[in-house]
Amino acid sequence: MSALSVLLTLLLACIFRSIWAWYRLSHIPGPFWYSISSIPLLRTNISGHSHSTLNSLTNKYDERPLVRIGPNLVIFRDIITTDVRHKGKYHSFCTVDEMRHAVLRTKIGSGYSGSVLVERAIERQLSRLFELIDRQFLSRDETYKPVDFAILTQLFAIDTVGDMTYGKPFGFLDEGKDICDWVNWNEKFFPAASTAATLPLLGQVVQTWPFSELLPKATDAVGLGRFINVAGTDSVAVALRMILLYVQPTPRVYTLLLAELDQAREKGQISRPVQDAEAKRLRVFPALTPLLNKTVPKGGDNVAGIHLPSGTEVGVDVWGILRSKEYWGDDADLFRPNRWLKLEEKQLQEMTGCLEVLFGYGRYKCLGRGIAIMELNKVLPELLMHYLFTVVDPTRPVKIMHSAAFWLMKGFWVAISLRGEESEE
Repeated sequence: MSALSVLLTLLLACIFRSIWAWYRLSHIPGPFWYSISSIPLLRTNISGHSHSTLNSLTNKYDERPLVRIGPNLVIFRDIITTDVRHKGKYHSFCTVDEMRHAVLRTKIGSGYSGSVLVERAIERQLSRLFELIDRQFLSRDETYKPVDFAILTQLFAIDTVGDMTYGKPFGFLDEGKDICDWVNWNEKFFPAASTAATLPLLGQVVQTWPFSELLPKATDAVGLGRFINVAGTDSVAVALRMILLYVQPTPRVYTLLLAELDQAREKGQISRPVQDAEAKRLRVFPALTPLLNKTVPKGGDNVAGIHLPSGTEVGVDVWGILRSKEYWGDDADLFRPNRWLKLEEKQLQEMTGCLEVLFGYGRYKCLGRGIAIMELNKVLPELLMHYLFTVVDPTRPVKIMHSAAFWLMKGFWVAISLRGEESEE
């Protein structure tokens, strides 16, 4: 067979494979170029605005429960779906071996129970955070010491996990510095990791030698590798930032929340430090992060009432669920925490389910959910009761926001002052 024949055969095989890949999900609506190539999704992911781009697609095809955003990838924003039973294939954050997954989850599950020891660890690091703020970042009338709250929350989160995991913090809050280049590595790694997780072929290549040598390793002296066994830092840090970012510039919410906290303290409903069981009575809700894709098992499955063939990747439009008028009302885009008050029981359950689905269900539910909620329950009331926060530049409160599975934020500059020492200006 001549070289030309071989090339033609390979070309025809590629064309046939592409046509078949398009055909198997041709019953799912979506942009044409997304359906035949992964390049549009790659560009969307690299842009750092994948949340809004993908949400615009689900809005465009609002009457259809599933939207195709890749040759083998669909997305939905309906929380009522069939359980897609397998985890994503091609990234290092999971295993698709059901038995191994169950064994690993059983082994480490007790460590995420949110015990009193975990609560004490959070309190110790919260105390260290306060000491750092008072020592280095406290602004008064005669002194102005703005701080990047995005960095500050990251340092607190990782030292808290260090205390919970190893019995002592790593030392980030000692001087408020990014020791071991953790934050810098994190900012560079997650956009690349998110992109590799989005594209299966790229994910396989990255984890193959020699490219795998570039990935973080436990033997690394600096960067992400040194803390490779540490989890749960980014989600908590992001939630703390986003809550402050929404609450502080909204006077009606900020004022009411401070008054509510003061009233609860005066009535003895909360102590200092705030205990987790007490904080659960307070109306402070965490920002959540998106789930990774799941894979349809052998034999296919029905998702949102539509049959999907085996091997199809299924993602969730998290941004869309949190802003769906179906679940949150006509003012879904408005930050209005009091929407949770005076609800009918059925509506309350539905709204709560919207949040819970973002953590996953059953054996795939996020193990760190309890600890993350405990941290937010304890840290947010304490921060708000102790300090006043002022965004330095209201026209551009955050300089950099990049959507890469977790929100990467930089330049969230705030001035922190003690409550009771407000400027008369």
